[in-house]
Amino acid sequence: MEVRNVINDAVDLLEFRDRVIKTSLNYGHLVVSTSLQCYVFSTKNWNTPLIFDLKEATVSSILQAERHFLLVDGGGIYLYSYEGRLISSPKFPGMRTDILNAPTISLSNDILAIRDK
Repeated sequence: MEVRNVINDAVDLLEFRDRVIKTSLNYGHLVVSTSLQCYVFSTKNWNTPLIFDLKEATVSSILQAERHFLLVDGGGIYLYSYEGRLISSPKFPGMRTDILNAPTISLSNDILAIRDK
């Protein structure tokens, strides 16, 4: 993956061991999910990402807020801090993660909203 600073035209090449599934760039962080791991980069330092293993290999959505980010995969919803700490894994009866995407889920610093059927 190539990251280019449009102000000074600096280029950083980011390499991953596995195929990239999803990416999200917001709030000073780049979150990249591959088939096995999640990488969290600070836009201030591209050289040392935080890396952690994923429970499921099929991340279908990444949402970011200022203080944390959300991963949706086939197994559930996972809310992480930018330091890689799992904050919450909300569940509700009849939850189908295959229909959760940007129009049906929203995240802020203190609220997670999920539209039901």
